[in-house]
Amino acid sequence: MLPVLLVVLLSVAMSHWLVEPLLRLTTPLFELDWLGWIVLAVILWLFSGP
Repeated sequence: MLPVLLVVLLSVAMSHWLVEPLLRLTTPLFELDWLGWIVLAVILWLFSGP
C-alpha cells in the first residue's frame, strides 16, 4: 500500500510543478481574446496603402 501512496503523491507533485505552469502559458493561445486585435491590425495594414 505504501508504494501505491508514493506513486500517487509523486504524480500529484509532478502535475502541480510541471504541468500546471505549462497550461498557464498555453491557455491564452487557446482563448482567442487576441484574435480581434490581430484582425484590427491586419485591416489597418491593408488600408494603410503603399
